Amino acid sequence: MARIAWHAVLLSALIAPFGGIASAAGDDAKASFRALTNSRYGVQPGFWRCAPVNYSKRELQCWAEIHRGARYRMISAMAAPPSAPRFTSVRSQTWTRRWTRLSASIVHEFGARGTASANGSGYDWAFLLGFADSAFRGQKLPASSIVFDGNSSGFPGAMFRFHCTRADRAVTCRNSLGDALRYLPT
Repeated sequence: MARIAWHAVLLSALIAPFGGIASAAGDDAKASFRALTNSRYGVQPGFWRCAPVNYSKRELQCWAEIHRGARYRMISAMAAPPSAPRFTSVRSQTWTRRWTRLSASIVHEFGARGTASANGSGYDWAFLLGFADSAFRGQKLPASSIVFDGNSSGFPGAMFRFHCTRADRAVTCRNSLGDALRYLPT
Protein backbone atom coordinates (compact mmCIF):
# COMPACT_ATOMS: atom_id res chain seq x y z
CA MET A 1 0.00 0.00 0.00
CA ALA A 2 2.85 2.41 0.86
CA ARG A 3 4.38 1.62 -2.52
CA ILE A 4 1.15 2.65 -4.30
CA ALA A 5 1.00 5.89 -2.30
CA TRP A 6 4.64 6.63 -3.20
CA HIS A 7 3.88 6.09 -6.91
CA ALA A 8 0.91 8.45 -6.65
CA VAL A 9 3.10 11.14 -5.08
CA LEU A 10 5.78 10.61 -7.74
CA LEU A 11 3.19 10.71 -10.54
CA SER A 12 1.69 13.92 -9.12
CA ALA A 13 5.14 15.52 -8.96
CA LEU A 14 5.76 14.62 -12.60
CA ILE A 15 2.35 15.74 -13.90
CA ALA A 16 1.89 18.98 -11.95
CA PRO A 17 4.53 21.05 -13.79
CA PHE A 18 2.83 20.23 -17.08
CA GLY A 19 -0.65 21.23 -15.94
CA GLY A 20 -2.11 17.74 -15.55
CA ILE A 21 -3.71 18.36 -12.18
CA ALA A 22 -4.79 21.89 -13.06
CA SER A 23 -6.21 20.55 -16.32
CA ALA A 24 -8.34 18.03 -14.43
CA ALA A 25 -9.72 20.81 -12.22
CA GLY A 26 -10.24 22.92 -15.35
CA ASP A 27 -12.15 20.09 -17.06
CA ASP A 28 -14.46 19.67 -14.03
CA ALA A 29 -15.00 23.43 -13.81
CA LYS A 30 -15.61 23.61 -17.57
CA ALA A 31 -18.40 21.02 -17.29
CA SER A 32 -19.94 22.95 -14.38
CA PHE A 33 -19.54 26.24 -16.25
CA ARG A 34 -21.22 24.78 -19.30
CA ALA A 35 -24.12 23.61 -17.09
CA LEU A 36 -24.33 27.13 -15.62
CA THR A 37 -24.46 28.79 -19.06
CA ASN A 38 -27.01 26.22 -20.28
CA SER A 39 -29.25 26.93 -17.28
CA ARG A 40 -29.00 30.71 -17.71
CA TYR A 41 -29.10 31.06 -21.50
CA GLY A 42 -30.42 27.73 -22.81
CA VAL A 43 -28.46 25.03 -24.61
CA GLN A 44 -26.51 26.65 -27.43
CA PRO A 45 -23.48 25.62 -29.47
CA GLY A 46 -20.22 27.30 -28.61
CA PHE A 47 -16.88 27.17 -26.86
CA TRP A 48 -16.15 26.78 -23.11
CA ARG A 49 -12.84 26.82 -21.26
CA CYS A 50 -11.63 27.10 -17.66
CA ALA A 51 -7.91 27.56 -17.00
CA PRO A 52 -5.64 28.45 -14.09
CA VAL A 53 -4.56 32.03 -13.58
CA ASN A 54 -1.01 32.89 -12.54
CA TYR A 55 -2.07 35.22 -9.73
CA SER A 56 -4.03 32.66 -7.67
CA LYS A 57 -3.30 29.04 -6.77
CA ARG A 58 -6.99 28.27 -6.13
CA GLU A 59 -8.92 30.03 -8.87
CA LEU A 60 -9.68 29.31 -12.48
CA GLN A 61 -10.83 31.81 -15.11
CA CYS A 62 -13.75 30.48 -17.16
CA TRP A 63 -14.80 31.78 -20.57
CA ALA A 64 -17.49 30.86 -23.07
CA GLU A 65 -18.68 32.13 -26.41
CA ILE A 66 -22.06 30.71 -27.36
CA HIS A 67 -24.51 31.59 -30.09
CA ARG A 68 -27.96 31.05 -31.47
CA GLY A 69 -27.86 31.92 -35.14
CA ALA A 70 -26.12 35.29 -35.55
CA ARG A 71 -26.72 36.27 -31.90
CA TYR A 72 -23.54 35.73 -29.84
CA ARG A 73 -22.84 35.89 -26.13
CA MET A 74 -19.49 36.05 -24.34
CA ILE A 75 -19.53 34.88 -20.72
CA SER A 76 -16.77 35.01 -18.13
CA ALA A 77 -16.54 33.90 -14.50
CA MET A 78 -14.08 32.96 -11.81
CA ALA A 79 -14.25 29.41 -10.38
CA ALA A 80 -12.89 28.09 -7.11
CA PRO A 81 -12.51 24.26 -7.35
CA PRO A 82 -11.65 21.48 -6.36
CA SER A 83 -15.14 20.38 -5.30
CA ALA A 84 -18.16 21.54 -7.26
CA PRO A 85 -16.91 24.96 -8.33
CA ARG A 86 -18.54 28.11 -7.07
CA PHE A 87 -18.68 30.75 -9.78
CA THR A 88 -18.20 34.41 -8.95
CA SER A 89 -17.96 37.57 -11.04
CA VAL A 90 -20.20 36.09 -13.74
CA ARG A 91 -20.45 38.57 -16.60
CA SER A 92 -21.88 38.39 -20.09
CA GLN A 93 -22.37 40.55 -23.12
CA THR A 94 -24.22 39.92 -26.36
CA TRP A 95 -23.93 41.07 -29.94
CA THR A 96 -25.26 40.22 -33.37
CA ARG A 97 -22.54 39.01 -35.69
CA ARG A 98 -22.54 41.41 -38.61
CA TRP A 99 -19.93 43.71 -40.09
CA THR A 100 -20.04 47.18 -38.57
CA ARG A 101 -17.70 50.10 -39.16
CA LEU A 102 -15.68 51.03 -36.05
CA SER A 103 -15.56 54.63 -34.88
CA ALA A 104 -12.50 56.77 -35.56
CA SER A 105 -11.83 57.00 -31.83
CA ILE A 106 -11.53 53.18 -31.61
CA VAL A 107 -9.34 53.03 -34.72
CA HIS A 108 -6.98 55.76 -33.48
CA GLU A 109 -6.87 54.82 -29.76
CA PHE A 110 -3.60 52.85 -30.13
CA GLY A 111 -2.24 54.83 -33.07
CA ALA A 112 -3.74 53.01 -36.06
CA ARG A 113 -4.38 55.14 -39.15
CA GLY A 114 -7.14 54.09 -41.51
CA THR A 115 -10.62 52.61 -41.33
CA ALA A 116 -11.83 49.36 -39.80
CA SER A 117 -14.88 47.19 -39.31
CA ALA A 118 -15.57 44.23 -37.03
CA ASN A 119 -18.16 41.48 -37.09
CA GLY A 120 -18.97 41.80 -33.39
CA SER A 121 -18.50 43.90 -30.29
CA GLY A 122 -17.07 41.40 -27.81
CA TYR A 123 -13.38 42.22 -28.14
CA ASP A 124 -10.89 45.04 -27.58
CA TRP A 125 -10.74 46.07 -31.23
CA ALA A 126 -8.70 49.21 -30.46
CA PHE A 127 -5.89 47.12 -28.94
CA LEU A 128 -5.97 44.68 -31.89
CA LEU A 129 -5.90 47.60 -34.35
CA GLY A 130 -2.76 48.94 -32.67
CA PHE A 131 -1.12 45.52 -33.16
CA ALA A 132 -2.39 45.12 -36.75
CA ASP A 133 -1.21 48.60 -37.72
CA SER A 134 2.25 48.03 -36.25
CA ALA A 135 2.58 44.64 -37.98
CA PHE A 136 1.39 46.13 -41.28
CA ARG A 137 3.75 49.11 -41.20
CA GLY A 138 6.66 46.93 -40.04
CA GLN A 139 5.89 44.44 -42.83
CA LYS A 140 5.58 41.64 -40.26
CA LEU A 141 2.40 39.99 -41.49
CA PRO A 142 1.16 37.32 -41.03
CA ALA A 143 1.32 37.68 -37.25
CA SER A 144 -0.65 36.68 -34.17
CA SER A 145 -1.47 38.43 -30.92
CA ILE A 146 -3.43 37.84 -27.74
CA VAL A 147 -6.00 40.64 -27.66
CA PHE A 148 -5.98 41.63 -24.04
CA ASP A 149 -4.14 44.58 -22.57
CA GLY A 150 -2.88 43.07 -19.30
CA ASN A 151 -2.36 39.71 -17.61
CA SER A 152 -3.83 37.18 -20.04
CA SER A 153 -3.38 34.03 -17.94
CA GLY A 154 -6.60 32.05 -17.99
CA PHE A 155 -7.70 33.66 -21.26
CA PRO A 156 -8.24 30.96 -23.93
CA GLY A 157 -6.32 31.35 -27.16
CA ALA A 158 -9.32 30.18 -29.20
CA MET A 159 -11.09 33.38 -28.18
CA PHE A 160 -8.33 35.91 -27.59
CA ARG A 161 -5.54 34.97 -30.05
CA PHE A 162 -6.11 36.70 -33.37
CA HIS A 163 -4.15 35.78 -36.49
CA CYS A 164 -3.66 38.74 -38.85
CA THR A 165 -2.99 38.42 -42.57
CA ARG A 166 -2.66 40.86 -45.44
CA ALA A 167 -4.35 40.78 -48.84
CA ASP A 168 -3.38 43.77 -50.99
CA ARG A 169 -3.72 46.78 -48.63
CA ALA A 170 -6.30 45.20 -46.32
CA VAL A 171 -5.43 43.46 -43.04
CA THR A 172 -7.82 40.84 -41.65
CA CYS A 173 -7.47 39.51 -38.10
CA ARG A 174 -9.52 36.50 -37.02
CA ASN A 175 -9.70 34.18 -34.01
CA SER A 176 -10.50 30.47 -34.33
CA LEU A 177 -14.18 31.10 -33.45
CA GLY A 178 -14.75 33.41 -36.43
CA ASP A 179 -14.65 36.78 -34.64
CA ALA A 180 -12.89 39.13 -37.01
CA LEU A 181 -11.60 42.61 -37.78
CA ARG A 182 -10.93 44.17 -41.20
CA TYR A 183 -8.49 47.07 -41.31
CA LEU A 184 -7.62 49.30 -44.27
CA PRO A 185 -4.52 51.33 -43.34
CA THR A 186 -3.98 54.74 -44.94
